[in-house]
Amino acid sequence: MLLNMVMAAHQGRLRWGRRPTPNGQVLFDTPGTFQWTCPEGVTKVCIAMVGHGGTANRDPSYVGGGANIRYINDIDVVPGQVYGIVVARPHPHFAGNANNNCGALGYSCTSPLKGVVQGWNGGESRVSIAQNANRFGNSAGNLGTHGHGIDLRTFNTVPPNSATFSGGNYGAGAGVSNQWRMTGAAGRSALRIIWGEDRTFPDKNIGDL
Repeated sequence: MLLNMVMAAHQGRLRWGRRPTPNGQVLFDTPGTFQWTCPEGVTKVCIAMVGHGGTANRDPSYVGGGANIRYINDIDVVPGQVYGIVVARPHPHFAGNANNNCGALGYSCTSPLKGVVQGWNGGESRVSIAQNANRFGNSAGNLGTHGHGIDLRTFNTVPPNSATFSGGNYGAGAGVSNQWRMTGAAGRSALRIIWGEDRTFPDKNIGDL
């Protein structure tokens, strides 16, 4: 009985003595390849990513496709280990296609497995401006002349810039003015990692804590 009491007390100290995971985050919003070192004391993280929106084509008038947004929670990581980060660039072949080549920790925007994926894949973007006039999206993945992007810090939509026909950051496709043949800018890609106690995408303590 004495041994059982000692073991129970020891287990209680281990359970109640665990250090909470420190809060932290990092945002990569410049296209390219990067490295991220997992901080000390962090064993699980959550990631959210959105691809680069498609740029527009004036002649003929095609709008850019919207990118995918994806989030995955409770990913196992190792403190001190270095992980590769990829943030998508504009599509290298056809400007109207979104580029979902964002990825980290074995996950990417292009794969629908083991995580939530929302939005178009950007491949169906060759749509005439006449068919998309005044079509406003409500997320990064919607296709239209004034696509909405998404803020990875709040998961709120980011409105487009109607004056310049640009899609909202991040992930929205660019639009074209049919009258002046003016093209807007596409929403950039981004990838965000958060960690800490009781934090998960899309809406649980995801602010800058």
